[in-house]
Amino acid sequence: MRDDPYGSFAAPLINPQLAPPLRSVCGTLAYTAPEVFPGRSSGDGPLVDIFSLGVMVYGWLYDPPNPPKAPRGENEELAWHDKWVELLLGKLHDEKGDRAIQILLRMIETKVTSRWSAAECLAQGFRSHLFKRRLADGLIGCASDLDAPIEVRENLGTKPRLRRHRQAPSWMSATAMR
Repeated sequence: MRDDPYGSFAAPLINPQLAPPLRSVCGTLAYTAPEVFPGRSSGDGPLVDIFSLGVMVYGWLYDPPNPPKAPRGENEELAWHDKWVELLLGKLHDEKGDRAIQILLRMIETKVTSRWSAAECLAQGFRSHLFKRRLADGLIGCASDLDAPIEVRENLGTKPRLRRHRQAPSWMSATAMR
């Protein structure tokens, strides 16, 4: 440990080679990218956030599967997580005819090198006509909602098929797994 109070935090930002390997997992287990678990990889970077966002968006748009029984300790977390991701991807593969599915499948991709970046997700959203940029202010939203009358546009991103005004599943709670 260094005497410099900023050294342990700022050094990895200046030189990533100085960052110690991760030894613990912090956050809500249901949103955690597989590579965050110790021993799987460096466990950081923007693609970790893409995975987490993909799980959140999935929970907002669809009825996700029930998660497996909560792990009893740290040694069971990895097995729980692997089963959870298997359930998520299995149910996502069963969804039909929605333009968001391809994007979500690539966001919740377990192989980091195959996971899409934010730019790739956005580009696919434009290619599939899921997203549209509003001319007045450049806001990007759900294409079908941006064409709707102003009173409908107040809820950007909602469609009749999506869940509305329902309480979020318990697994989406930040305290559900910790």
